Amino acid sequence: MHERIRRDRLRNIVYRRLEDLEEHVDIDEVALQSFLRKVRENQNLPLAIISGAAAAIVGAVLWGFVAAALEMHTAVFALGLGALVGLTVRKFGQGFDRAFGIAGGLLAAAGSVAGLLFTVLVLASRALGIPLLHILARVELSVYKTIWVQTVRPVHAIFYLIAIYEGYRFSIKRISDAELRTFTAR
Repeated sequence: MHERIRRDRLRNIVYRRLEDLEEHVDIDEVALQSFLRKVRENQNLPLAIISGAAAAIVGAVLWGFVAAALEMHTAVFALGLGALVGLTVRKFGQGFDRAFGIAGGLLAAAGSVAGLLFTVLVLASRALGIPLLHILARVELSVYKTIWVQTVRPVHAIFYLIAIYEGYRFSIKRISDAELRTFTAR
């Protein structure tokens, strides 16, 4: 049953994409079935999640070091992180399903939180003259909550929400015009 629902959802995505075209097209059902089968075989949610998590970690670390180098604490970096995570999930997951978007959005949110916290820790390391690894090894979980509460401002929510949207939106693969031509006749 679950596979049938996913199959119907993919077919609906194809038909919605065809409705976007301004001209009438005829669908080659055999080619469409072949395309849908290939799409289902190429989707890889576990790889999308692993690669998206790696991108979130890399993005958070870059955010921390760049922000520290510029001596600025800003949530604007969340925008780049959301895009990085979303594009990575799409590249490695090859997914048309909503699950890929949800994974991208959640990973972008986690990466944004990690980026903010890592930035504060890098700045603290520089200000206190304590090695970053020493701080990372000794900071307890409750300290991260305190850092979050004391550093996040309402305006940051805008950037985090956009990052989550980017993570969601960029994670889902779109049907290209070339792919449409494989099963349509004009």
